[in-house]
Amino acid sequence: MMGIRGTSGTNDPERPEGRHAIDVGHAGVRKIIDTTCDGVWVFDTKGRTTYVSRRMAEMLGSTPDELIGAKLQEFLDPEDRAAAERDLHGWLTKQAGANYQHLLRRDGKDLWTRVASNPIENEYHSIVGLLGMFTDITERRSMEQALQRAETEFRIVFDASAVGIVVVDRQGYAVMANAALLNMLGYRREEITNVSFEHVTHPDDLGEDRRLYTALMRGEIDSFRREKRYVTRSGKVLWVHVNASLVRSTDGIPQYAISMIEDVTERVKAERALHHSETQLRLALDAARMVIWSWDVPTHRLEWSDNLHRVFDLPFERTPTTLQEVIDTVAPEDRERVRKEMNAAVENADFEFVSEYRVIMDNGETRWFEARGEVERDGAGKALCMRGTAVDVTARKSAEVALRASEERFRTLADAAFEGIAISDEGKLVDLNNRMLSLLDVQRDDVIGRNIAPWFANESTSEVQRRIREGDTGMYEATLLRRDGRPVQVEIQARYFQADQGRTLRVAAVRDVSARRLAAELLQQSQERELRAREDFSRHLLNAQEQERQRLAGELHDGLGQNLSLIRNRMHLALETANLDPEVAEHLQAVAQIASDCVAEVRSLAQNLRPVQIEQLGLTESLSSLVERVRDSSTTEIECRIEDVDDTLPPDAATHLYRICQEALNNVLRHANAQHSSLTLVRDVGILHLDVRDDGVGFDVRTASGAGGLGLTSIRERAQILGGNLEVHSLPGKGTHLQVRIPFTEPAERH
Repeated sequence: MMGIRGTSGTNDPERPEGRHAIDVGHAGVRKIIDTTCDGVWVFDTKGRTTYVSRRMAEMLGSTPDELIGAKLQEFLDPEDRAAAERDLHGWLTKQAGANYQHLLRRDGKDLWTRVASNPIENEYHSIVGLLGMFTDITERRSMEQALQRAETEFRIVFDASAVGIVVVDRQGYAVMANAALLNMLGYRREEITNVSFEHVTHPDDLGEDRRLYTALMRGEIDSFRREKRYVTRSGKVLWVHVNASLVRSTDGIPQYAISMIEDVTERVKAERALHHSETQLRLALDAARMVIWSWDVPTHRLEWSDNLHRVFDLPFERTPTTLQEVIDTVAPEDRERVRKEMNAAVENADFEFVSEYRVIMDNGETRWFEARGEVERDGAGKALCMRGTAVDVTARKSAEVALRASEERFRTLADAAFEGIAISDEGKLVDLNNRMLSLLDVQRDDVIGRNIAPWFANESTSEVQRRIREGDTGMYEATLLRRDGRPVQVEIQARYFQADQGRTLRVAAVRDVSARRLAAELLQQSQERELRAREDFSRHLLNAQEQERQRLAGELHDGLGQNLSLIRNRMHLALETANLDPEVAEHLQAVAQIASDCVAEVRSLAQNLRPVQIEQLGLTESLSSLVERVRDSSTTEIECRIEDVDDTLPPDAATHLYRICQEALNNVLRHANAQHSSLTLVRDVGILHLDVRDDGVGFDVRTASGAGGLGLTSIRERAQILGGNLEVHSLPGKGTHLQVRIPFTEPAERH
C-alpha cells in the first residue's frame, strides 16, 4: 500500500516486532505519507507502534519519535479499551474494515477519528502488523453534536412550547404540529397532516390568508404577522396571532413555512371590553354632561377630558388651561367661594372638595355645575395634584326648584285632604298631614321621628309591621290609638317611592272608618235578623204545609177514601143480586173497579201528603219504601244505600229529611232523563251525609240558582232548617250530584 510492504519480523524481544518491516522504498512514498491529510499508524501484532506519520503524531499532540513503541490502548478512553481490543483482534485476523475510534490526545483533549485498517503480511503471508488510516473527524463530530443538541433543543421547545408551532408545506398542509397547537385546534397528531390552514381559518379571514401565504411561497416576502380567527374542530372561534416565516433550501428556493401561533382570544376580548368600556364611559360622560379634570397644584396647569367643549359649549381655542382661567368663567357672585373651597381642599387633607357654582354662558344663559375633586399628596403631605369631575347640574337645580314647588303643592293638597296621610322611613314617621294629626290628636313635633307601632292597638301591631316589612300595598283595616288611648277603626293603603340618597319612603293613606264600621255592623245585625226571620218564616211555612198536608191526608183518607170504599162495597153487594141483568152486572163491575182504583189513588195521595209510615215504620224503612215506589214508577235504574238513621232526628226533622229525599228523587225523574241514579244516606259522628247522583243531562248550577228553582230552593230551605247545607255539582251533559249535610245529636249526648 503506497510502497509500504510487510516483511518478516525480528526475534529481538526488546524491539517491536516488524520494526524494520516498513520499507518506505524511496523518498517519494515517504513524502506522500507525510503530506496526506489522514494519519498513518502502524502497529505490530501486540499493538505497539512501529511507525507513525507526522500527521498522525500531530493529531495525537506528539511527535513520531515519541510514539514509536507506544500502544494504541494508551490513547483510548478506559471505557473504550475493551471494544478496541476486539477491533484490533478482528483487524489482525484479516477482518479489515472501517469504524470510528474515540482517542485521547496527549493533552487530554478528545480526538474523534474514522479508521480504515489493513493487516501487514510478510513474504510468507503471515500477519506481522496492522496499518491504520486515521481521519480526524473531531470538528465534524462537534458540528454533529451541536446539530444534534440544536435539534434536541428545537424538539424540546417545539413540544413544550405554550405557543402553537406548525410546519406547513408549500400547499398549506401541516407537516407537523406541537401539542399546544393540537390542543388549541382539537385535532389528534395523526389527523393534523390532513388539515390545511384553509380548513381552520375563519371564512372572513381566508382571503387575506391566501394572499399572504401565496406571496410567502413565491418568495416575495420572507415572513408575515397578523391576527386572525381560527375555527376549532368543535366549531369554537379563536382569535390567534400568527407569525409565519419562510424556510428556503440552500439554493434559495422556498421549501416550507414555520408558524408560531398564539391564542389571543382573551386579549382580544379584553381589548374589545376595554374599547366598549371606554365608549360607554364617553357616552356616559356626554349623557351626564360630565367632564374629568386634573389640576397640577404647583404649576396650576389644568387638563381636561376630550368632551369639555361638548359639555361647556366652548370653542377649542378657549380651552382653560389654568385654574385662574376656570375661575374667570364662574359667575362673579360664586368665584371667591369656589376659590376658597379649592384652597381649603389643598391645605387640609381632611377637607373634601365639593362645590356648586354658576357659569354665565356666551349666549347669556346661566348654568349650574357641580365640581368634585380628590387631592394626591406626597409623603410629606404636600398637595401634588387634584383630580375630579365637573358635571352640568342645571337640570337637577331646575328639578330641585320644581320639587320645592311640588312639595309646597303636595303639602297644601295633603292638608286639605279628608284622609290622614303619614310618611314613614323604615317604620319611623317622617311627616303627617293635618288630618292625620287630628286622628291621633297630637302635634307634629310629638310624633316626627317616632316609631309607628305604638300608635296601633296590640291586635293590629303585628299585621302593620308585617305589611311594612314586606312592602305590601294592599288595603287593610287596623285599630289606631289616639293620644288618650281611644281606639279608632281605620282603613290603610300604602304606596312607596324613592326619595333622595336612595331612601324608600312609605306614604300611607289612613281613612277613619269608625262610622262605616258601625254602619256595617248594624247592617250585618239587620241582615242576620232578616235571615233568622226568613228562616223562622220558612220553618213556620213548611210546618204549616206539613200540617195542611196532614189535614188533607186525613180528609182524603177518612172522608173521600171511606165514601169510595162504601161505593165499592155497595157495587159488590149489588152484583150478588139474583137474576141480575148481565149488562147491568157488567156496569156494576166496572164501577166497582173504578171505585177500587180511586181508593188506591186516594191512599197514595194521602201517603205522599203525610208519610205516616215514619211514625209507624221509622225514617229508615220509610225512605227505603219511597225509593221502591219511585223504582216501580220509573225506568231509571236506582241504586240505594240507607244506613239506620231512626235514632238521629226527631219526628218533625225526620219529615223534613224525608221531603228532601222525595224532592231530590222527583227532580231526577222529572228533569234528569237519566239511565242510572243513586241515593246514599250514611251517618257519621254527629253528621248525616245524603248524596243523590244521576248520569242525566245536568244543568248550569249558576243559571239554576239565579232562576230560583222551587225544587232546589225547597231542599236548601229544609236543610237550613235542620242546621245543614246543600251543595249542588252539575254541568250540562255531565249529570248531577246533590250533597246534603245535616247535623244531629248522638243519642248518648241527649241526656
